[in-house]
Amino acid sequence: MLQRRRLEDRIHALLQKAVDTEDRDGVDAVLNDLRAALNEHVRRLREMASSKHREWRRRITD
Repeated sequence: MLQRRRLEDRIHALLQKAVDTEDRDGVDAVLNDLRAALNEHVRRLREMASSKHREWRRRITD
């Protein structure tokens, strides 16, 4: 849970940095970092959903 919170905090910080950055190259760099963080967040959510689905199916078959 703490790890997820840290990633969410990082995403929020990157969003703010993207808004505050004035030069195009700086914005591009921040957006690349933001894209990577969002991809990681989606990956973790998929793992969580998959884990819950396996747990649910296990309960049905028991």
